[in-house]
Amino acid sequence: MSIFNYKAREVLRFFILLAVLALFPGRIEGAIDLRFSTIAMDGSPQMEAFKDAAKEIEARTEGALRIKMYTGGAMGTGDRLIRSIRLGQLDGGSFSAGEAAAFTQDLRAPSVSFLFDSYDEVDYVFPKIGGHLRDTLRDEGWIVLSFVETGFGYLMSVDPIRKASEFKGRNVWAPSDDWVGQTTFRQFGVTPKPLSLANASTGLMTGMIDVVGGPFSAAVGLQWINRIKYVFDQPLLYTFGVFLISESSFNKIPEEYRELVIEVFEKHQDRYKTTVRESNLEARTAMEVRGIEFIKPSDEDMAGWPEKIDAAKEEIKNYGRFTEGFLETIENLIAEYRELQNH
Repeated sequence: MSIFNYKAREVLRFFILLAVLALFPGRIEGAIDLRFSTIAMDGSPQMEAFKDAAKEIEARTEGALRIKMYTGGAMGTGDRLIRSIRLGQLDGGSFSAGEAAAFTQDLRAPSVSFLFDSYDEVDYVFPKIGGHLRDTLRDEGWIVLSFVETGFGYLMSVDPIRKASEFKGRNVWAPSDDWVGQTTFRQFGVTPKPLSLANASTGLMTGMIDVVGGPFSAAVGLQWINRIKYVFDQPLLYTFGVFLISESSFNKIPEEYRELVIEVFEKHQDRYKTTVRESNLEARTAMEVRGIEFIKPSDEDMAGWPEKIDAAKEEIKNYGRFTEGFLETIENLIAEYRELQNH
């Protein structure tokens, strides 16, 4: 081989290499690291779903995207988490619907009390309203990577509650920022005690409050079962969260991977949703074994409830904090589903 031919081939290889690198600019700059914070604990089903999503994204992008998860709320929750993201210390994280309502109050609408009766209704409605929630969050600079189900919340109490009138005189907890829940309880003649989740658990143990609400798995995990004796066996509200990334961080992801990231997180959260429902059923069984009584209200017990619930919904609508017609859309979809089941 002549020296000329050898040099020509080396020059050709050099230009081929440049062309290949030009097709993959992200690889020149190295992998993009995305940092998220979640309240989920290591080993929990939710954390396993996040980890599985992170592994799949790294594999399918051939290492171009790497995801770091800070667990157990180590990097903050709520307002502190928002500050960390805005300061660039994190790219996103998991929020309860109540926490993310700081960006759009519409996130509170699916959790209006006594709205959904079953997971079948949730599964029918949520795919039809998810797009609106995504759009309203994007308008505020946030991208939804997935919705995160936490399950139905139930009223749990130290003393039995069967009728609307039995709320009076009770020390009822409502999350400190939950104006929707507080409005509903006031219709039942109760001024709820607004407390953080941590303070609610302490208040239940000390007797400051004697009625709490939440999923069965929370009652077990937070040790409410050491104090409560009764459960009002009618879903109080549907609870969920959102896994968000700031729009500025999302835009740093190469365009060809953006939809992939959302697709993978959604897929693994759908799988996690099944686990959540199973976990809540297991927690319910554990509560029953412990001797906690589940009170299924009769039609007579429920007399007066629909009127108070409707009055609460009207008051909530009149506040004007939801996008006009959004709560009505949810109500209409639930009615549509129930009508379909009757045929």
